[in-house]
Amino acid sequence: MQDQHKILFISTFPPSDKTAGQNYTRLLLEDLANRGHLIDIVFFQYGDHQYKPQHPGIRILAARPLGMGRKLMNILKMPFLHPFFTSRLSFRLIWLLLRKSNQYNCIYLDFSQVFLYGLFTPRSMRYLMLHDVIYQKYTRKSGVLQALTRKWVFLSERLMLAGKKKTLLTFSEKDKELVNAYYGKDAYVVSPFLSPLIGQLKDTDFVESGYCCFYGAWNRSENLDGLKWFIHHVYPLLKQRVPLKIIGGGMDKKEKDTLSTIPGVELLGFVDNPYPILAGAKALIAPLFQGAGVKFKVLEALACGTTVIGTEIALEGIASGLKQGLIECNTEQDFAREIDNLALSSSAMKDKITLHQKTVAVYTRNRFSEIL
Repeated sequence: MQDQHKILFISTFPPSDKTAGQNYTRLLLEDLANRGHLIDIVFFQYGDHQYKPQHPGIRILAARPLGMGRKLMNILKMPFLHPFFTSRLSFRLIWLLLRKSNQYNCIYLDFSQVFLYGLFTPRSMRYLMLHDVIYQKYTRKSGVLQALTRKWVFLSERLMLAGKKKTLLTFSEKDKELVNAYYGKDAYVVSPFLSPLIGQLKDTDFVESGYCCFYGAWNRSENLDGLKWFIHHVYPLLKQRVPLKIIGGGMDKKEKDTLSTIPGVELLGFVDNPYPILAGAKALIAPLFQGAGVKFKVLEALACGTTVIGTEIALEGIASGLKQGLIECNTEQDFAREIDNLALSSSAMKDKITLHQKTVAVYTRNRFSEIL
């Protein structure tokens, strides 16, 4: 039986099912608590997202406010570091770490925006969860300002990851290799949790229903920019207008009003259980041109037995054994051709169930509790 650990868990966002990364945090906390570990969590508030622990082994130590004014003040406190890593700087939290970190077996730092706190607990065992490799993310941004700040990002991230008694965690072998190539550091690969709701899908949910899906948090610019690019540049090229279901919250009223006027486009908003919708789709469309790391929506679509048509960036980091469920497209013509081809065919229910089973088998074991 694994020893009980007392863990100080510091997260950039509230655990929540509102976004994929936050949902991973939520499921990880529940998994650790169910294994008998005791967790004190500190997180930074984000929009209207709320968190109420569902297990007595999880205790909220602090929920730190974070408005734009506070972010700017935090950035000015350590101007030599890139703002990405300092916008959640809290001297109160640093003081708490200095006083109480020795009361915990380890400290878990969730998302790169809070890795700064690992600098103030050199004697503690620290686990740093890299949802993305931030330097890679910035190398993909265009513009003069972004080009000038890349070195700043690199040096800041290198400092965050440096030091002993730090265990780095990534979601893919690709990111593990990047961490080693950029910073000469080893990392462990942990698998994202798949929602328990995916395991509740019935065979009839895998019957293809003729539509394609978009799925994401639409307040994230890389998601919204990709959707708008598709609507303006690809949708007019389709020989047959496949119906589109757009799943996810965070879209502002202006964008909703624009998209709702387009024939064949249905805005579903945030859906508590989107998986039957994903399972019935011909494909998930993921035209991402910015970002880094494994895209959870791609994993979830595959786990629902649904093919993903996406850019190289969208599909990166997915286990090689699932490549048959991925179609890479990087131009308007690529997307239009592949969607037209899908419109003329239909995936058999048994093929979708096979892809579902293979994905669940690959991503069924998280491994963090073993590393711990």
